[in-house]
Amino acid sequence: MEGKCDASSLGASARNLLPTSVWDDDDYSSGGERRHVEGLNPPLRVVVVQRTKSERRIMNLDKLLTELKRRLSKANFTEHALMPSSHIGTAGARAVPFVELLVRRATVEAVYFEGLELWEQVVRMREVDVLVGATGSGLTNLAFLEPGAMVIELASRHYEQQFFDMLVLRVHGSLLRGTISYRKSYAKAVHLTADGSIGRAIKADGSDNPGRSFNVVANVSDVARVLLEELQHRARGWWREGE
Repeated sequence: MEGKCDASSLGASARNLLPTSVWDDDDYSSGGERRHVEGLNPPLRVVVVQRTKSERRIMNLDKLLTELKRRLSKANFTEHALMPSSHIGTAGARAVPFVELLVRRATVEAVYFEGLELWEQVVRMREVDVLVGATGSGLTNLAFLEPGAMVIELASRHYEQQFFDMLVLRVHGSLLRGTISYRKSYAKAVHLTADGSIGRAIKADGSDNPGRSFNVVANVSDVARVLLEELQHRARGWWREGE
């Protein structure tokens, strides 16, 4: 039996796993020898959508970007004690150079769609592997993602929407682990403030419901967990047994 690499499971970056080569001097060398790793250029691309308008902005954007980069740089899908989830299972040693290294070298950046022409937005989305954003129009660009990409909506319980579920179904055909993966991470919704600072939290009972006029504070740990668990699942399925 021989392992086959399923290059469709990690979105846009997976298209580049075959034509290029890199030398890895980091975590995977053994006995002082350099390991030759095929592909991995460009790395996994994680993009967080931020709004320039005064509502539904991610108030802790810098923390979110920094923590995602830190957690991805330490991704481990093979050692049980270090895996994001104990329920999904190990990827196996063969997945290390093709998944862990790809994820550990991930780029994490913010993008502002306001002011960009539609064609510019389409081009940008076709290079994205993971799209993260608060409930809002910026996430409609998920329609232009490549197969294998992932979307994480920073949702608010007082403003629960099904629009993006339906958009994924209409454009990509299925939810969760279909053509693209769609997940929610619930953020803390806060009131708008005149000076742009983090406002007081919106009450859970909805008694001070502001409708769509709110900002969010992302649950950074939960966003990282959702992302890493999905990548762990894909790492486990990266190698298929073939004839």
